[in-house]
Amino acid sequence: MPRRTGWCRSGQLAPHGRRAVLGLASGDNGEIDALVCTEWPLVVEAKAIALTERGRRGYTDRVDKKVEEILGKALDQTDRALTYILDENGRSFAPTQSGRQVSMLPDDIAGGTAIIVTWYLG
Repeated sequence: MPRRTGWCRSGQLAPHGRRAVLGLASGDNGEIDALVCTEWPLVVEAKAIALTERGRRGYTDRVDKKVEEILGKALDQTDRALTYILDENGRSFAPTQSGRQVSMLPDDIAGGTAIIVTWYLG
């Protein structure tokens, strides 16, 4: 049976419709859309994109610009989260920016995986 850790169960997605907020050693804050709490955590960031008519017609300048924006931001967020988890030994997350941090991950973590999900809003 998974063990409970705050508002996350080990091996399940957290925080069930809320973002997980983390505090980096640099003093910066970060947030991710979901965290799978296991010995090899999955950091999940989801982004939606809306294109103008020019983008929907496939003009590469518009599509490339939007893809760069959306993936750049998502990569930055997942990179900060994995830096916090792997390099700074961060194990605590909060459900909101001002929320109380709760230890959610095991002490021993060998690595982590970032997943970026994108979709188009027509």
